[in-house]
Amino acid sequence: MSLLNWVLNDETSQVYGSDINYDLRDVSVGAAIQTQAVSEFSPQAFTHNGIGFKAFILAYENRGVAPATTGRKNENGSSESAAPTLGTVGKIRGILGAFAKSVDDTALRAGIEAIRPESPNGTDNPKEQALSEAHFLNNIKLKIWIPTLDKHIKAPEIYSPEPPLVGAAIRDLHLYQSCTILDEQHLQSLPPPGSLIMVDYENRQMRTGLTLKSIICRDATFARIIMSEFAGVVDNRALASYFSEIPGGAFDLATGDPILPAPPREPALTPDKILELATNYDSDITLPKAGHQVHLNVMHPEMVPYAKAFMFKAWSDSQLTITINSVYRTPTEQADLIADWGTDANPGPRLFASAKPSPSSFHLLGMAMDFNPTLPNGLMLHKPKSVTPTSAWYNSGVVAAADAVNLEWGGRWPTWYDPIHIDFRNVLVDLGFPTAKNGAVRKILKFNEDAGAASSAPNNIDLTQAASVIV
Repeated sequence: MSLLNWVLNDETSQVYGSDINYDLRDVSVGAAIQTQAVSEFSPQAFTHNGIGFKAFILAYENRGVAPATTGRKNENGSSESAAPTLGTVGKIRGILGAFAKSVDDTALRAGIEAIRPESPNGTDNPKEQALSEAHFLNNIKLKIWIPTLDKHIKAPEIYSPEPPLVGAAIRDLHLYQSCTILDEQHLQSLPPPGSLIMVDYENRQMRTGLTLKSIICRDATFARIIMSEFAGVVDNRALASYFSEIPGGAFDLATGDPILPAPPREPALTPDKILELATNYDSDITLPKAGHQVHLNVMHPEMVPYAKAFMFKAWSDSQLTITINSVYRTPTEQADLIADWGTDANPGPRLFASAKPSPSSFHLLGMAMDFNPTLPNGLMLHKPKSVTPTSAWYNSGVVAAADAVNLEWGGRWPTWYDPIHIDFRNVLVDLGFPTAKNGAVRKILKFNEDAGAASSAPNNIDLTQAASVIV
C-alpha cells in the first residue's frame, strides 16, 4: 500500500475532463458513493471542496529568506551565519533530517545530509533566538505537483545526481508549476516539502496567478512518507502506523465560499412599460443594432416588442451589446439540428449543448432568441461554464434585463443549461396557455395545423385565436 496512491485513489480529488471544478449536480453517482466511503474511513481525508486543485509541495523555488545570521558575532567580529534552529530554515532542516533517516540508500542519505543547513553553535539568549526565528520573506515560491493538471508529467522522482554533483534532487523539477504564497498566515509558518495543499489560479481560463489557497496536511510524518515515496522508498512500517491512527487535526480542509442560491426573479414590468422600452429601442441612435432587423423580421410579432425592450434595457442599464444568433427555425431546420447533433461527422454541437435540440422548441414559433452579450470592456459571454461561469451572466445585468421584460432565461434550467437563450413562455402562461413548455408549443402548432389552408406561418400564428381554442 502507498500513501501517495491512497491520496490519489479518490475520484473527488481528480479534476474532470475539462479541468474545471463542477458543482454538485455534475458529480457522478460513482463519485458520490466513493466520497461517502472515504468520508466514513476518515472524515477529514481528501474530499473535494470545490475551491481549487490539490497539489504536493516538491521544493521551495525561492524561500524568500535573506542570508541567515544568528545575531551573534564570531571571535573575529564577523556575523555568525549558521542557520537558525527555529523559523523557516530550521523547520526545513528538521524535515530533511527526518527524511534522510528513512532512506536506505547510503549515497542518497549522504546527499540529503549534505544539503541540510548546519546546526548553530552555542546557546541563543532570548533576543538572539527571536532574531534567529525572524522570516525575511519576499516572493516565496513553491515548486508543486498538481496530479490532475500535470498529466503530461510523470510523478515526481527524487534521485542522486551523477558525480561531480552531490546531494539529492527532483528529476526535471523545472517542468513542474510554480506557486506563490501570498497569505500572511501561511508565510508565518511554511509547510514542509511533501505537504498536501490546495492551490488555484487567479485566472483559470488563462491559468495564470497560481497561489496557495489552503494547507490540507502539513503533518511531518505525512510529508516524510510522501517524500520517501518520491524517492522510491515505501516504508511499510510507517504506513501501517500512520493508517492505524491518522493524527487528530492532521487534515484541514477549507470549505471555500458558500454556494449562494441564484438571485430571485424581479417582478416583470407592465406590458405598457415594455412597449415604452421597445419604442426607446427604435429611437435610440446610440444603441448598437447591427444584424438585429433580419432576425426581428422572422420573430413572432407578439414577441418583437419584448425582445426590443430586453435589448434596450440591457444597453441602457449595463451598456451590453446584444448579438442575435438565431430566432425562427422551420420544422425542417429543427429536424436537421436534431439529426446532426453530436454525430461523429459533426461532433461540434456536443461542445456547446448538454442535450439535443428539442422537437418542441419555441424557435419553431419564432418565440425564442439565441444571443451573446458583449460587456463594455469588449468581453463576449459564451455558453460553456468553462468559458463563462454562471455568476458572470448574473453580474453582467443580462439576466435582470430578461426578467424585467418577462422573458424566460435558459441559464436557470436545471436539466439543460442554456444561458444564451430567452423565450416567450412566461407571457404565454399569462395568456392562459399551458405552463409546460412542450405542452404550449405542441398545442399551438397543432392548432395551426388543424387550421389547414387558413393557417399562418408558425412564426405568425394569431395567439388570440389559438388561446380561444386551446385554453
